[in-house]
Amino acid sequence: MTFDLEEDFENERATLLALVDGRRSLSGGSESAINTDLQIAATRELIRAYETLKGSRSRRASLRGTQRRPRVEPLEWSKSSRKLGSPLRRC
Repeated sequence: MTFDLEEDFENERATLLALVDGRRSLSGGSESAINTDLQIAATRELIRAYETLKGSRSRRASLRGTQRRPRVEPLEWSKSSRKLGSPLRRC
């Protein structure tokens, strides 16, 4: 995710916490409580969308990373290299 999206995501999380905290002081059926409930629901959906985007981007990045890695053949000691003290050789 870009820095701006990360910052927006953190702002939405802070907003959600403030809304939930403020909702505790409101009576159940008041207009203000209903509006706050709607804002909480919308903010939660936005946070879920951010998390989905973040997860999907990290999965794509990790898939691209594994595809770009060159294949490296394993190294092993040969009997002759042990006798001569020479370094590892490729199989």
